[in-house]
Amino acid sequence: LGNMWAQDWSALYTKLSEEKQPLDITKTIKEQKWNASKMFHEAEDFFVSIGLEKMTATFWEKSIITKPDDREVQCHASAWNMHEGDDFRIKMCTDPSVEDLRTVHHEMGHVEYYMLYKNQHVLNREGANEGFHEAVGDLIGLSVGTKTHYEKLGLMKSTDKYNPTDILLMSALTKIAFLPFGYILDKWRWTIFTGETPFEKMNEKFWEYRIKYQGVSPPVKRNESFFDGGAQY
Repeated sequence: LGNMWAQDWSALYTKLSEEKQPLDITKTIKEQKWNASKMFHEAEDFFVSIGLEKMTATFWEKSIITKPDDREVQCHASAWNMHEGDDFRIKMCTDPSVEDLRTVHHEMGHVEYYMLYKNQHVLNREGANEGFHEAVGDLIGLSVGTKTHYEKLGLMKSTDKYNPTDILLMSALTKIAFLPFGYILDKWRWTIFTGETPFEKMNEKFWEYRIKYQGVSPPVKRNESFFDGGAQY
C-alpha cells in the first residue's frame, strides 16, 4: 500500500487510474528540482494570495524543513506555536513530492491559524475545537490540488491531458482510506482504557480490528512482543 500504517493509499494511484499516463505531479516536481525551500515559499505565496499573513522572520530562522545530517529527529510533520511573540515553527523532513507539497500547505495552515489568534489571552490560543485546526489545513490542501493551481505553479501545462476524476481518486485514496484506520486506533485504545482489552492481548486486539474494519493483514506473523498500535506517531 506504500504506507507503513496503511492509513494513506495514495501510492496506489498510478495503478488504479484508468488513464494510460496518470497525472504524476511528483515526477514533475523532481524534474524541476524543487527543494524544501521552494515548496515552503510557494506555500507562503499561496496563503498571501488569499489575504493571509507571510511567515515571520523567526519562522524561517528556526523551522526545520529538511532532515538534519547531524542528529536524529522525529520526522512526522508538525507545526508549533511557541507562545513567544512571532515564534511559530514547522518541523518536517520534506521530500520533493506532491504528498509533501500538500503537507507543507497543511502545516502552514496551522501556523496561519496560530498567527490569527496570537493576541488572544493565552488560555484562548487554540482552535475552536480539536478538529478545526486539521480542517483548516485540509481545506487549503484541497484548494492546492487543482489543475488551476498546478498550472500556476508551473507543474502542469494548459495543454496537459487532465481527468478530474483522477484528482477525486487521489483524494479518496488519501482521505477516505484514513477513516477506518483512525476509527480502529481510537476504538482499540479505548478498549485498553476500559479494561476490555488486557495488556497481554493488546496486539492481538489491534490486528483483530485491522482485519475486521480496515481489511488489511500483517505482512508477517505478529505476537504480543510487538506493539503495533503504538507505532503511529
